[in-house]
Amino acid sequence: MPRVRFVFLFLFLLGASIRAVDVWHPVDRPSWRECDIASIARNYYRESMNLFYPRIDWRGEGPGYAEMEFPIYPWLIALLYRLWGYHEVGGRLLAYLFSLATIVIFFKLARYLLPLTGAIIASLFFVLSPLAITISTALQSEGLMFLTYLLAVYAFIRWLDESSWRDYGIALVATALSILAKATAAHIGLLFAILVLRQIGIGAFRQIRIWFFALASLLPGILWYAHAHRLWLAYGNSLGVSNEYHWAGWDLFTNPNFIVNIGRSEALYVWMPAGVIVAVLGVWLKRYETERAVSCSLLWLAAILVYYLIIARTSGDDWAVYYHIVSLPPVALLIGVGGDVIGQIKLPFRLLTTATVSLGIIALLSGTIGGLSFLGIGPAFSPSLSDWVVKIAGASGLATLVLMVILLERSGNRWREMAKEKLLLPGLLGAASLLTVLCITFLSQVKQVLFDLYSSRRPSGLYTCAQKFAQLVPDGALILASGGACKDPTGYPVAYNASYMFYWMDRKGFNICEEEQSLEAIAAFAERGAKYFVAEKKSLSAKPGLETHLRNSLPLVSECEQALLFQLPQPVGVKSPE
Repeated sequence: MPRVRFVFLFLFLLGASIRAVDVWHPVDRPSWRECDIASIARNYYRESMNLFYPRIDWRGEGPGYAEMEFPIYPWLIALLYRLWGYHEVGGRLLAYLFSLATIVIFFKLARYLLPLTGAIIASLFFVLSPLAITISTALQSEGLMFLTYLLAVYAFIRWLDESSWRDYGIALVATALSILAKATAAHIGLLFAILVLRQIGIGAFRQIRIWFFALASLLPGILWYAHAHRLWLAYGNSLGVSNEYHWAGWDLFTNPNFIVNIGRSEALYVWMPAGVIVAVLGVWLKRYETERAVSCSLLWLAAILVYYLIIARTSGDDWAVYYHIVSLPPVALLIGVGGDVIGQIKLPFRLLTTATVSLGIIALLSGTIGGLSFLGIGPAFSPSLSDWVVKIAGASGLATLVLMVILLERSGNRWREMAKEKLLLPGLLGAASLLTVLCITFLSQVKQVLFDLYSSRRPSGLYTCAQKFAQLVPDGALILASGGACKDPTGYPVAYNASYMFYWMDRKGFNICEEEQSLEAIAAFAERGAKYFVAEKKSLSAKPGLETHLRNSLPLVSECEQALLFQLPQPVGVKSPE
């Protein structure tokens, strides 16, 4: 239907527009992962395009070969550099294209599993997901992984239904690519195993095509990660694979923080606070047309939960919230089921039309006023009043979209029939309550998106420091830079290598973790060739008195608000005080 295509085109353009906001942002945030990907791409471009040997900047005096996921993403960025010159925007543009393709795949999955109303509401939830928007332009492998992960699930479900060799091949290749892009995507195999047993039964174990799928989709990842581990053993560099302990132990059952932290990340960044209510409503009142979507989504979430618990030391950390992106598709499908239930409430067609138009006008006026005020060419509001203008615009706009979805589903050739329906007060109150919950769900997403976009615009003080320090450090000089903590609160090792100072200053060198900072340790790095120490004040504060002792013992070359640049004598012969 042309109207249906128009609605999904609108949703696609909405998602594309929001995601485009950050495409042109330089790599100036202190994100370890982004700066690692950016530096690996730059090193491919400058040093060697050998795909199988990615190089990091915090390499010390070595060649910098590092253990990581299959580096096709930074390699593709480097290929763009080779074709069109070195422009940082290339990596974000590539991630942006991945995100647009992911939107399209989810639309197809939602339309395949849900009725029209539910598919549109699920797609709206997916499009407005703060987490999906965050990774849509991030220099991280999650964008490519998420695209191939979602494509694998969609194609696999279709293959089970239709036994198409085309879908079988797409699912196999997409699964292999998702595992290569991020080893954690391997949990998808648990979902596939459950779906196969549920639909085919125990006889699936006697089918060659099932065994071939499992082996062929896993083999590329096994070969790559075996090679990557050899790089770790030979050179000692890893992007959080072998140099960090991710796995849950017995303390999973004694330390409630693991479950609490995982639940907090899910609630705040995936489900949104009111989204749980909408999803539970959909599961409870599901119709025959949505039973398949409910069962697939719940099984999907069960497989994901197992994965979260296995790597609980990572999945519960605040910095690792992007690991939860895999929860978004099944959650969005359940939100769509809940929206479909709400859409079945019989309200007079005339009332729906009037409410849609009225809310649309409110959204347009409040959005226009708020936008003009933000640009400085309209009325000036206090911060609290401006916040309410944004809330009113967001709530009324999203309510308008939801009502438009319901109108679209009900219109068809039943205009007169709908106009004659009688209004029952209980039905009206129930519908109003459910629509309020649905709109609050979307509104919380919009608030988080606006907060993220605002936060991303704030300049990084460390980035400014790095630009200043880079002018004072000779080209080719090795630096020592502050890293993170050596161990997590439970005493297990973590990857402490902070990459941003190396990338911003365009220098190579060493990292030192917080607990190991001392004049003796710094002297040892000087013996290995480090000429300067870029010390973050926040990191130095982990050891009281260390900053003062460094100032008294080493030549201070430069200082900014958040960091210090020391020159390291060769060798440093000063001892720390007892």
